[in-house]
Amino acid sequence: MSARSGERRGAIWAAGSALLLVVLLLPAWINRQPVMYPDSVGYFHAGYAAIKQAAREADLHLRHLPAASAPSLKRQESDGVATARSVYYGLTYVAGYALGGVWALALAQVLLTGACLVLAGRRAVALPPLWTVGALCAMALVSGLNVFAVTAMPDVFAGLMLLSAGMLLTYGRRMPRWERLFWLAVVLIACLYHKAHLAILALSLAAALLLPFTRREGWKDFLLLAAAGLVALLGHAAVDLVVRQATGKAPISTPFVLARMVGDGTAERYLRDACPARHFATCAYLSRMPMRENDFLWSHDPDVGVMGVVPAQTRAAIAGEANAIVLGTLAAYPLEQLGATVRNVMTQLGDVGVSEYGLLPTDTIAPIPMLRWALDHYAASGIAQGWMPLGAISAMMRAVYFASLVGIGTLLWQKRSGPVLARPSVRLVLLLLVGVCANAIVSGAIAGVFDRYQGRVAWLAPLGFLVLLAMMLKERSRGKSVLKAR
Repeated sequence: MSARSGERRGAIWAAGSALLLVVLLLPAWINRQPVMYPDSVGYFHAGYAAIKQAAREADLHLRHLPAASAPSLKRQESDGVATARSVYYGLTYVAGYALGGVWALALAQVLLTGACLVLAGRRAVALPPLWTVGALCAMALVSGLNVFAVTAMPDVFAGLMLLSAGMLLTYGRRMPRWERLFWLAVVLIACLYHKAHLAILALSLAAALLLPFTRREGWKDFLLLAAAGLVALLGHAAVDLVVRQATGKAPISTPFVLARMVGDGTAERYLRDACPARHFATCAYLSRMPMRENDFLWSHDPDVGVMGVVPAQTRAAIAGEANAIVLGTLAAYPLEQLGATVRNVMTQLGDVGVSEYGLLPTDTIAPIPMLRWALDHYAASGIAQGWMPLGAISAMMRAVYFASLVGIGTLLWQKRSGPVLARPSVRLVLLLLVGVCANAIVSGAIAGVFDRYQGRVAWLAPLGFLVLLAMMLKERSRGKSVLKAR
């Protein structure tokens, strides 16, 4: 390759990367502000509380005051401290907001997403630079990835984590050290930003072991990914330990699996059988069932909600007995729960979209003054005013997602020559599909069926189709060159 040709390729990649960033930022510009969601406020509160606690501890240390001088988290004992929202993502959110305002977090997520796509495209998409960056821009636009990239939620990191794991298990041996460290860092950050990402990673790695090339060639990178997950797990455990030391009480765990079974109706059936003898704290709320899992966990309506409205002591009691109720439900109604879980997973696998982002954020409980500007100005956003086309975007996402899955199946079915798994492109696509299924299993079986859960990884399907299509085009071009040479 001549120096001029190399400079031309570099200029194409630079210009294409800039265009890709514009595409990723487009939904925020249309919305007039990066997308916020009710949970965004929860993450901000988690990071804000952590910073206040650290500042309080530092102040006590500098003034040589005793630890009994009421650290800030101590005041929350009456309400209980929950760690359902990651402190790590909250710290990132608060730090970005303090340094660069409401756009900082979105810009950081867009830059990271763009870097992941460009690195993956350069290595996995066997097309000329102009075609590669053009295809990446189109994929980001029609797959809904750009909506997740500009939303103040850790959802985008689920797909980035799965892409990172796939890249490492497929191309790790060929990568320079800095690139391997980059992908590992993305996996670690994603797992720190949400505990569900840990479960998705664990399930994906377990399934990847069934693929022969992982055991044969990718075992070193497999161990590195497992180590990243372990570090993240220790990071979450450290947060619980700090909360326990600061308040004298363990944080109140969020009973996601119990809520899922309440939503399925199986936990209600078990409680009606068991409550006369077991006297669970949850029994007091049987009259509110059936209810959705989200109402059980988050609703603040005193006639509907449970965990969101009861006192901290009751919440702690429900969290403490959740495992016993879950095990009792599984023992009493195993087939019913299995059927409900399968239905949830299959529904989640096809439920793709961003319509849930139409819910507006509020900060009515212990509001944080520094967040008021963002919430006040969000009232002028396209989503708040109702003209942001979330429904149309969701419909486009579903169409692209299913079309890509059909395209992947068609291209893999047509591969007749040579061992299929010998092609790195095929390996990467299989790993991405494993991750997409793992996301549906974790979301559908443990949480709830919501379009944003599968939408956050749906873009991996068109990316996989692009990788296979590029491989096919390159092989055909190579075959025509051989025929001409003859």
